[in-house]
Amino acid sequence: MLSLSQKTTGFGFLSTMSRLGAVLGPQVVYLEDFVPGLLYFVVGGLAAASILCILCLPETMNTTLLDKINEELEHTRRQEHFDSTAPLLDNGTPVNDRNTWSMKDC
Repeated sequence: MLSLSQKTTGFGFLSTMSRLGAVLGPQVVYLEDFVPGLLYFVVGGLAAASILCILCLPETMNTTLLDKINEELEHTRRQEHFDSTAPLLDNGTPVNDRNTWSMKDC
């Protein structure tokens, strides 16, 4: 996951690109004078490229989002330490609440 500072930097980059698009967008209309129909292919290609970029993003629902890169590194270190010290089941997976049961579950 990305920290809040990385997300803010990304949002600033997107804001800059949107301003650039606002400047270049009206000029794309003149592509129709050179090749009929090229305008639709350019706009469709940009839309397809943006969809592919969005599909590569990770899902963040029900995930703890951290504010700083240092917090993210510390969280990762704690998780790695927890994973390395957790008792393991016979198949090698760590024991946790989801893969164990007790008599009260019956």
